[in-house]
Amino acid sequence: MLRRPLLCHPEPKLWAECHSPFRAMKLSFRLVCMKYSWLGTLFILTTTLLLAACGHGGCCGSEASLTPAPAHTDPDDSVMRGSVTAFLQETGAPVSSMYEFKRIDLDRDGRRDALVLFKNPYGYWCDTHGCTMLVMRAGNDKFELVNAIQPVRAPLYVSNTESNGWKDIIVRVTGRWDESKDVAMTYNGTQYADNPATMPAYMHVAANTAQRVFY
Repeated sequence: MLRRPLLCHPEPKLWAECHSPFRAMKLSFRLVCMKYSWLGTLFILTTTLLLAACGHGGCCGSEASLTPAPAHTDPDDSVMRGSVTAFLQETGAPVSSMYEFKRIDLDRDGRRDALVLFKNPYGYWCDTHGCTMLVMRAGNDKFELVNAIQPVRAPLYVSNTESNGWKDIIVRVTGRWDESKDVAMTYNGTQYADNPATMPAYMHVAANTAQRVFY
């Protein structure tokens, strides 16, 4: 009796072994894809963060931050005189007015401001209690009026004490029915007090190292 030849079917174990290299290759490919996908995501995230930092003045602004700020220019006396002349013309005051001035850095910005004390015409700028003084702030190419103080008498003192970043100005008030007194004209953030007669007496002149002006 003839035996029917046995069909050769791969055993399950052998079949699995036969296909395992392909499975390994497929798994390896997936891992590689995941790896590069993760790196791509990381690259995009890093680029986004860098652009955001640059947009807020970060790395892209580092070069600009190294550029030194321009130094203040201290204008000379001719610029100050020109600003005083412009003030006289704008206010209709006598353009031939005579005055003394002192250049002092009142706000510590590296530029010497100006105290301008008018003398003549006497009846226009002065009375029996004193004269008018302008406080002018120095810019790089001009002076701007802070305010006028009236009446004041010489001598005046620029104090080493400050109010709102500006040095106090000590003024002598005399020639009134009230007792003579020294007062500290202080800066309120916009201007100095403008009437010494209404200010309280300043009791620390002797203890204050101050610069005397307008002898």
